Amino acid sequence: MRLFIVQDLVERCFESAEKLVEQEVQIELVFSEDVLEAPISLLYAKSSQIYYLPMRFLEAISQELELLPYDLEEVIIDDEEVEIFLASAEGISSWTELLDKARQSQNLPQASFLEAKAKPLSTMTWELFGGAGAWVDDLGGGQGGLTHIYILAEAESGAVFGMKMVTEALTRQDLVDLVTQAVVYPMGDPSQAQAKRPARIYTADVALMELLYEPMQALGVGVKLAETPMAQEAFEHLLNHMGVDQFPNFFARYDEADLKSFFKAADGFFELEPWERLSGHKYIAFQINDGDWHYCNVMGQEGEEFGLAMFGSWLELCRFVHNQPAPLQMMMGAGVDKQVRAAGGVESLSLHEAGDLNPEDIAYLQNLGLNRDSYPIAMRFTLEGLETPRFSLVEYQTLLQGLAEVLASRKATQISSIKKTLDS
Repeated sequence: MRLFIVQDLVERCFESAEKLVEQEVQIELVFSEDVLEAPISLLYAKSSQIYYLPMRFLEAISQELELLPYDLEEVIIDDEEVEIFLASAEGISSWTELLDKARQSQNLPQASFLEAKAKPLSTMTWELFGGAGAWVDDLGGGQGGLTHIYILAEAESGAVFGMKMVTEALTRQDLVDLVTQAVVYPMGDPSQAQAKRPARIYTADVALMELLYEPMQALGVGVKLAETPMAQEAFEHLLNHMGVDQFPNFFARYDEADLKSFFKAADGFFELEPWERLSGHKYIAFQINDGDWHYCNVMGQEGEEFGLAMFGSWLELCRFVHNQPAPLQMMMGAGVDKQVRAAGGVESLSLHEAGDLNPEDIAYLQNLGLNRDSYPIAMRFTLEGLETPRFSLVEYQTLLQGLAEVLASRKATQISSIKKTLDS
């Protein structure tokens, strides 16, 4: 019995010549630090005895457990242990072999400058890209902080030769260590069979170029200011695997007083648990002052994703509802793109931990001392990815206050109609 963890379930289903059926099973996901047991519906190829599990499901579960997808060590389906494989655009790989390689690369010694200089010079061009990674709740002493990740990728293939994560200000020695490690142990390979120096390193960051220039001259490697699309793509791919969603900047555009007022309104709304009294199948029309009519509905009736779904117009709402995918389609990741395309995007406000925020936002809030267990975050989903929400902080605040006033003034267990005048 085998389990394929697939990056694109729909594409994999179309590629398969076998008949696939939906099958209810009891699954046990054994992680390095936790175990999850649950009933689930999986696609199953009976003739080859292969189950298909979407990577996005594994990413969501591991993020909920505050782990990484690659912390998964074992899978048991209906009391039978299964072989695990990763099916991606690059092919099919044994999950166990991937884990072994990852562990070996983590235990490698730091390569020295002299070791790297002794390796032959190649014609390769490497790209260097760095950016904010994940928020870590405890870096020591109970203090949280933002990590930064730097990646070296080959300019033609996009293959990642090296990666380094730092929790403090990047130093020249950090960069030298990253390059020498990538030269001596390319792609974390302990055999050093492919160990070679690149001919040059591109970076689009002037500060990184200035830090690298002198030591790379001594290493016989050129440094040039240029675009780094492959390294940036690898960086974004890594964040996705880490379960780090790069939410657009939202809070850093507002001052402290506005943020405090917004958080107060959000707290008042969420404390009333409106999903217990308002149906998720009913929509609320709202107009602020003389503005356009907009629509929203309360989320969280299924015990997940508490908050508000927002729609800019009646037409946007109708297109969204009319294109709702069937449950099986949603599990496969099919139909959702059609729904988002039809609506022109979907906006929502829900609670998230600090690590989910845009790095600039979390740094800004921490500097203001606005530390919270969770943050009400507004975002807009489009086919191109996450975007800055169209509704402003003031509009969200006004709506949250109005809904909270209605909920607090009503005694009925279930509220079927609302009429309230809102003033910004």
